[in-house]
Amino acid sequence: MGIFCEVCKRTITEGVNEYSIKHFGKSLCMIHQKRIQERNNYFCGECQAAISYEMYKYSVDRFEEPLCYNCQPEDETTESTPPQKTELKKTSLIEFGKKDR
Repeated sequence: MGIFCEVCKRTITEGVNEYSIKHFGKSLCMIHQKRIQERNNYFCGECQAAISYEMYKYSVDRFEEPLCYNCQPEDETTESTPPQKTELKKTSLIEFGKKDR
């Protein structure tokens, strides 16, 4: 059984289908992929929601697939950490350019 474009029902190759699913969230022939790119419509690879080009670019760069905000995994590096206790070093008057009295 072949793979078909969801819009025009033309047969597409497995490679075209894989690219289409990864970048547009659905099976599209190269003609319809180009039309979507021209209109700047991008889709989440998980839930197929429409996403902006900025969201598409960010998620592909960061997670290697187009994901909407809700489908992106939580970023562990952005979680807040408890404040750390630090001791300040006492400076001498010389370090401030003043002479000892």
